[in-house]
Amino acid sequence: MTQPLKSATGEADSAQRIKYLVLALLVVQNVATILSMKQASRQPAEDGRQALTTSIVVMVELFKVTICSLEIIVRKKGIYGLYSEISTDILSKRTETAMMMVPCFLYFVQNNLLLLAVANL
Repeated sequence: MTQPLKSATGEADSAQRIKYLVLALLVVQNVATILSMKQASRQPAEDGRQALTTSIVVMVELFKVTICSLEIIVRKKGIYGLYSEISTDILSKRTETAMMMVPCFLYFVQNNLLLLAVANL
């Protein structure tokens, strides 16, 4: 009877370690993001102009969409799988997609404000 208790305790300890590992990775990711944004905001272009924060945010989001699309293409084994995924999960569920636009817009605003804050550090 003590055997299941040990395995349950071991699983709980393992889950606790994973939780702290993920938390540490999130902290590292956020710090790296802020530091790279600060470095990018200091680097002027060749013509001396700085990029607009909105264009930086849009480019980052387009990069994320490209990576996610490539992942779906690989996972579904082709471009048709991407089309199928978009049509079943986005186009056919219009109310859910519309509801997701609110947090997406707020995330966009948050990233713009974050870039603005980093530029003024």
